[in-house]
Amino acid sequence: MLRCVGVLPGDVMASDRRSAAASARQRARKPPQTLPPGTRVGAYLIGKVFRLEHIGVTYRARDTARGSDVVVREYLPAHLAARHHDLMVLPRSPQQADDFLWGRDRFLAEAAALATLARTPGIVVVSDHLHANGTAYMVMAPVPDNTLAARLARAERLPPAAIDRLLPRLLDALEQAHHRDVLHLDIRPTNIALDAQDQPILFDFGAARAAITERMGSGGRIQTPGYAAIEQLTHGPVGPATDIHGLAAVLHHCVTGAPPQAADRRDAEHLPPLHETIKGYRGSLLAGIQAGLARSAASRPQSIAAWRSVLLPDTAIAPAPPAVTATTAAPPAAAASTHVDRRARLRVVAARQRAGWRSRWKVALAATLAVATIPAGVAGYYASLPQGPQRPPAGAAPSAGSAAAEAKARRQAEEASRLAAETAAAAAAYREMALEDARAEALARARVDAAHRAREQQAQAEARRRTEDQAAKAAAEKTQAEAEARKNAPAVEAALKLSDRDKRRVQVALTALGHDTYGSDGLFGSRTRAMISAWQKARGQVDTGYLTASDAALLWLQAAPALAQYERQVALEVKRRQEAQKRLADTPNQ
Repeated sequence: MLRCVGVLPGDVMASDRRSAAASARQRARKPPQTLPPGTRVGAYLIGKVFRLEHIGVTYRARDTARGSDVVVREYLPAHLAARHHDLMVLPRSPQQADDFLWGRDRFLAEAAALATLARTPGIVVVSDHLHANGTAYMVMAPVPDNTLAARLARAERLPPAAIDRLLPRLLDALEQAHHRDVLHLDIRPTNIALDAQDQPILFDFGAARAAITERMGSGGRIQTPGYAAIEQLTHGPVGPATDIHGLAAVLHHCVTGAPPQAADRRDAEHLPPLHETIKGYRGSLLAGIQAGLARSAASRPQSIAAWRSVLLPDTAIAPAPPAVTATTAAPPAAAASTHVDRRARLRVVAARQRAGWRSRWKVALAATLAVATIPAGVAGYYASLPQGPQRPPAGAAPSAGSAAAEAKARRQAEEASRLAAETAAAAAAYREMALEDARAEALARARVDAAHRAREQQAQAEARRRTEDQAAKAAAEKTQAEAEARKNAPAVEAALKLSDRDKRRVQVALTALGHDTYGSDGLFGSRTRAMISAWQKARGQVDTGYLTASDAALLWLQAAPALAQYERQVALEVKRRQEAQKRLADTPNQ
């Protein structure tokens, strides 16, 4: 009898069932094996573990395709399945395979439904869901760290204006979810995040988790005291009225500073009227809380629309403002602030440049001023000259004064020519200095770039060296682990205490999977050992040729149809032998 793995229900006694149940409970208390950081699941690079749950693990991750941070939730019920060395998640036994697959389908169905709500304000964005490693994954946008629970811990109660900001979006979000047959079933302050605009976001939907845990008997439905409805505590049918109870309990906490009394401890159908003890809030709000907290689901509003008419009877609920995206224009004040900051940074850079280069540019500045002022002086000089040569009157002799004026004009013209030449030389020097500075700046930039490239090359070489060292270490550890596995394989298989019937089933399973053992005689000879090795190698395992408990369970699962047919044939053969023996016994001795 195969005792270390699950077998057919008819093959175990009641004591074995109790022992298996106790072992399952013990395994369920242990945390599941998590994916190591750096593992790739589709386009997502897994990071650190964010949260452990009894049906899965939530990781921080990176979307390598979009370059954004995400949260990845993995379906991994520890009491039903375990992760193997190749990261595959497999059922712990054939009997648990159906429950594992059923739960995985429910997990994916909830992820697909939430993905249709990705554009709904107030609900966490589920961007993807996929199969990998034998299990399922849900990819979500990260939610803000600030939650309603943290705010209530600081303030105990919320003012009416704050509740009126939160309530419309929460009602709209739940109404959209219910229209798509999605229930939350775990509404409480810790599962309501608050974004930068103080708008609520519902996350950690628990409908699939509640269904899975109830079917598998691993803790029952979600039961948060004060927020859970009576139908969740008594395993009754759940629906929109269950979520209405949860949100009403959250509102009760907001107006009173504490959640209501647990539903299973209430004797009356309704709580005492809130308006008698709570002041400062709208009467319709308190009446809506009272209606949503009715003990029985039938006494509560049956839809968000019906409940809204009680909570907000005369208020037109406007849709929540759309979330600001990367393409939304910034408000004028923000744009002005951005320009001011940019101008300030430019002033700092210019001041640093002037401080370093001021002495080198003094000559160039003087030349520039000279270029600007000389034309005016030259123009003034020519304006002061007579408009044309003054011809002496006919018959008059040239005077001494006219000769002196001509000499002065020549000297002034020569001075203007000299100044123009000096100005041109200064401008040429200015241009040469600018070229020298440009060349010096280019040379400095080239040196900086070369140093940066050298550092990058050194870092890449160091990274390659570390990668090679890690690969060599991993290879050595793998070789050592394989040697240890080969050494211990006979003892591990012997501990399974496989019966002849178990061995024949192994041979039938291997043959059905394409590894022909040349018969099922219940003897593990060289051919059977070779086929076990081939099957293990095809799965990426150490090909020891000996079975472990997980190997046997996986064989049972993979070849279930062939084994079922084999069992029917064996049962038919046994029946035939029994009938033959009976006929012989009934025949009188001759």
